[in-house]
Amino acid sequence: MAEITAQTRENLLQAVHRAVASSIVRESSDTVESALAGESVPAHATRTAVLFITISSFTFRLLIAFQVEDTPATRAYFVSEPADQPLAEAFSEVANMCCGALNHELARSFPHLGMSIPYVLGVESLAFLGDLRPAYRANLTITINQTVRVQMTLCLCCTASLELVSGVPPAVDNAGELQMF
Repeated sequence: MAEITAQTRENLLQAVHRAVASSIVRESSDTVESALAGESVPAHATRTAVLFITISSFTFRLLIAFQVEDTPATRAYFVSEPADQPLAEAFSEVANMCCGALNHELARSFPHLGMSIPYVLGVESLAFLGDLRPAYRANLTITINQTVRVQMTLCLCCTASLELVSGVPPAVDNAGELQMF
């Protein structure tokens, strides 16, 4: 099994926290907290579906699962116009932006990343994440303005040892730029 260092786990969580803070909140004045949850996050009866997005490279696959409970506060926060838009549809755009921000940060350490479009599976699919034999799994609770909660599960599967360095500056790519003489 591939080895994931404690530092890589911490750096991944920090990258996730930054992606969440930069893309899930609607207003800059909103507060967002993300904290590790227990070993397994129970699926509530009102959560009948889970939104998944995958970020993949040659050596790892990071499966990210989002669960949002359809409450009035959650609906008011994520659904804008039209007001009758399904919460899952509105939130899939937010989740896609969050994973895009995470993908962008991970690309600093791992070139050639791919990211799936959001896809929805039944809540019972969470019971099978262990079958993937992840090298690392974490459950997070994201709380926005102390009222809106999103459950996020990270499932990292690796084919080789992985080292994620925090704060890696973006690579400079001058290909395709016009030069003025």
